[in-house]
Amino acid sequence: VPHNSFGYALDCPVWSFTTLADPTIYTFPYTEGFEGAFNPTGWTDHAGGLTDPITLGADGSSLWAQDDWLNIAGTEKAAALNIWGNVQGWFISPLLNVANDNFVLEFDLALLKYNQPPTGTPPALTGTDDRFAVLIGDGFSWTTANLVREWNNSGSADVLNNISVNGTHVTIPLAGHTGRKRIAFFAGSTTSNADNDIMINNFVVKETLPSPVPSVVLDAE
Repeated sequence: VPHNSFGYALDCPVWSFTTLADPTIYTFPYTEGFEGAFNPTGWTDHAGGLTDPITLGADGSSLWAQDDWLNIAGTEKAAALNIWGNVQGWFISPLLNVANDNFVLEFDLALLKYNQPPTGTPPALTGTDDRFAVLIGDGFSWTTANLVREWNNSGSADVLNNISVNGTHVTIPLAGHTGRKRIAFFAGSTTSNADNDIMINNFVVKETLPSPVPSVVLDAE
């Protein structure tokens, strides 16, 4: 009831509201293979660049889509984006409760020529502007400071053109990223040169055992 120095208001309307259920994932390992309905529950996709200030478009505005893993027709699916022309897309996980520094992110990553399997036409290597990146943040606002790993063809330690057509397994420690976090995948191109598919599959966030600490005890007998 609103009030001021004269007292409480009389006969004022009653306002009410409801809240959504907590969307945070607390049970691990959390896995997503992208075989079911797309986008999976809690995942969103957006158009937008990877330069500050980062502004994301509406959910569903990117070109991330479900595709056959490695462009091989079958039941195994992946999340994919065709990197061609001026396209910049984000694919963002649900909120994940990273409880401690022993958590890791794992996924499979592949780069193929558009609509070609590993045994077909190899990916074009002319995409000097092409990028793929992983960011970790609170999910409400994003900056380039959230970037934890990037593959490009213009000087990064991880070279995008070197990503295997057969898929490579990527592991990223989540130490230093505890709390409620979202994991974002960005893929983009600004020029019509290479025409390749970037794919992710077998997404896993899990807690690992801490590194063992050796202990040697001298037996005096």
